[in-house]
Amino acid sequence: MKFIGLLVFLALVPVFHSLLLSGPAGRRLVAFLLGFLPFLLQVAHLVVAPIPWPYWPGYVKGIEFSLIDALALAVVLAPRAGRARAIHAAPFFGMIAVALLSVFHTQVPLAAMFVAWQTFRVFLIYMAATRLASDAAGRRALIAGMVLGLGCNAVWALVQHLRGTYQATGLFVHQNLLGMLAHFVALPAAALYVADKRAKWVLLALVAAGTVAILGASRGTIGLEAAGLALLLIGISVFWPMPRGLALTFAGAIALAALAPVALTVLAPRFASVEHSDYDEREAFTRAAKDMLADHPWGVGANHYVLAANSQGYSDRAKVGWGEGSRAANVHNAYLLTAAEMGYIALVPFVWLSILTALGGLVWCFRSRDKRLSIALFGTCMAQFVVAVHNTVEWIFVTYAAQVLFCINLGTMAGLIGEIRASRRRPAAVDPVVVEPAPASPQMA
Repeated sequence: MKFIGLLVFLALVPVFHSLLLSGPAGRRLVAFLLGFLPFLLQVAHLVVAPIPWPYWPGYVKGIEFSLIDALALAVVLAPRAGRARAIHAAPFFGMIAVALLSVFHTQVPLAAMFVAWQTFRVFLIYMAATRLASDAAGRRALIAGMVLGLGCNAVWALVQHLRGTYQATGLFVHQNLLGMLAHFVALPAAALYVADKRAKWVLLALVAAGTVAILGASRGTIGLEAAGLALLLIGISVFWPMPRGLALTFAGAIALAALAPVALTVLAPRFASVEHSDYDEREAFTRAAKDMLADHPWGVGANHYVLAANSQGYSDRAKVGWGEGSRAANVHNAYLLTAAEMGYIALVPFVWLSILTALGGLVWCFRSRDKRLSIALFGTCMAQFVVAVHNTVEWIFVTYAAQVLFCINLGTMAGLIGEIRASRRRPAAVDPVVVEPAPASPQMA
């Protein structure tokens, strides 16, 4: 069945290709699907694995191919799919290189190669998003797809909550993953609302993001989402003041004041459980990862943290609990996880990809002549900064679902930068100068 599924996905590549070539409406539909499908990734089983390792303890469980990959491949292969260039390719290939290098000093080389393959797949998604986001219509369609996808998860999270689930996961397996994905929707959507008067519908993204954050009862998600939106709206109000931005800032302050008691009520059991426990699992994971990195400066191998932590005694020495959820989990820090698996050198492309690209985008925010483009770009940069901070307390950024949304956001950033560059190459509009005739001299009169 898996090969039949693979053939179906590959057969859809020319279908998506035809949609792209059919005209603006087809192109918008492809962009919408690229934004929407990642939110159905797990519930709809949109992935097939020609080489499946379902019981592998790492975060990549085989050589996989998804419907989203097929969509991205169609965009990449299509001529004239977009004007923008993939300006962030180097750190992707850096991550692929360090994953492949780790093959030579790891216990199961093929498992490390799974990470290199996954990174290549999400690079194709980044390229596709860059091309589709090279104009305003494509960007709106991408964000519309993400808004609808997050909305579906918010509705299902509400159903789960009404059924008695304390931490609702939506259509994903874990609430923290859904919370991280919400950052990539809420912040660009808020910026689009300010920049584009036609995009009133993006306010649904803020409602959906707030819903999944509160019902997921994740402290990191709630705090970072609130802080990110506050910084985004304050930044817009300071540097690119617009009536819609000021109105949204005021409405956001009221919403924050109204929802704060609800969030504290939801989080109260979590705070109570921490206060009455002497065991700090995150700190135990951190000790194990630091010991691992001290012994293996070049890493234990991509996709190998859990195996090395248990088979080489690091979890024992760090006093990690014996529960299945503890011994099968990664260290809750994406930077430390990357270094422990692929060495200190892996932090160079990882930080470049997750942080330096956003800093570069921030520079272009202030180089644009069009403040609407600046605001939209600022939203993508802020989403990336919030996730970069979230990575200090979570490891899930290394999963395929999180990296797909990251690459869509990064591709949107590249598309906006491409449009800003093109506008700077065009001469600025100059008001016509009216030359009045000189008054007649007395001699001529």
